[in-house]
Parts: sequence; structure tokens; C-alpha cells
Amino acid sequence: MKLDWGKLRGQLAEQGLTILAGAVGGPGGAIAATVGRELAKRLGVTTPEEVEERLATPEGREIAVTLEAERGESLVVLARTQQELAMAEMRSESAFQSAWRPAMSWLLGLMWLWTGMILPTVRGITGIAIEGMPYDQLLAFTGIWLTIYGGGHTLKSIMGPKA
Repeated sequence: MKLDWGKLRGQLAEQGLTILAGAVGGPGGAIAATVGRELAKRLGVTTPEEVEERLATPEGREIAVTLEAERGESLVVLARTQQELAMAEMRSESAFQSAWRPAMSWLLGLMWLWTGMILPTVRGITGIAIEGMPYDQLLAFTGIWLTIYGGGHTLKSIMGPKA
């Protein structure tokens, strides 16, 4: 079961915890999950729904305020660092440095297009049994790439090890 930490964004924002809200509800899945788990751990719960319930209490809000005070600056630095890295890569004159992330993303998109649409169409029209990449392997590759592209390990180094 996937835990959807992004639903907490509105509640955190309403309480004025804008840094935590941005991290939990932002586009980086690794960031959202890591921050969400850290918040849940501090609140003594495990699911996003339980976090929402605890945040509605004064004690839960105080714990979230403390987390934002302790980790907020590092989350802002992380976001800025990722933006600066992306901009430096885009501006680089080296095709290898500026194009590797987009090239890998385009390759991944092409692999999904080939596996899900082109290959079945070719098989249907020609009747030739062409082997394709199994969906479970394609999904695993996609997850690995999105973790690398999203910078999950950087966040883990800032937020600390899992308990």
C-alpha cells in the first residue's frame, strides 16, 4: 500500500508550516516520503491519516513546528542546491553534462511507448513474436531512474537515517 504524504500539504500550510508543506506536497516523491515518515515518527504514528489527526492537536502541531525549525533550513538549502545543479547542467557546454538527464528521461519514455503501444501493434499486424521488456522490469527501471533523478539520497543525508 502506497502512503500518500502529499495530502498533508494543505493542513501543514494552514498551520503556517510552509517549508514542511512544500516538502511534503512538492513534486519530489522521495522528499515527500522522507519528510512524511520523519514527521510521522516524531508524532508516534505511521500513516498519513494518523499524522493528520495528530496535527489537529496542539501537541502534534508543536512537534511539527519543532521539526520545521530543526530541518526547515536544510530543506530550503536542498531545494536551492537541486535547482542550481539543474541550471548548471542545462547551461553546460558539454553535451554529456547538459543532456544526460533529459536523454535518460526520453529513453525511459520511449521504452514505455515501445513496450505498451508500438510492440503490441507490430505483433498484431505482422504476427511475429517479438520479445519485449517485461513490465515488472520496466517499472523497476522507472523507479530507479526517478529516484536518481529526484535526488532522494541527498535528502536522506540531510534528514538522517531511517529508524
